[in-house]
Amino acid sequence: MMFHRRQQGVSFLMKVLVTGAAGFIGMHTVIRLLNDGHEVIGLDNLNDYYDVNVKQANLNHLKK
Repeated sequence: MMFHRRQQGVSFLMKVLVTGAAGFIGMHTVIRLLNDGHEVIGLDNLNDYYDVNVKQANLNHLKK
């Protein structure tokens, strides 16, 4: 997935909402977007479908 919009060779930084930000895919998506300079709002309800401790560890990693 490309998140950059290009117009005449110019990249635009975006504000992006990532749902499921504490999960595996969401966490890595957030990392990529932040590394590309975008502003990210992460949202996750931390339900117990997957281990909540893993999700919390992912969020702690993102806080760095």
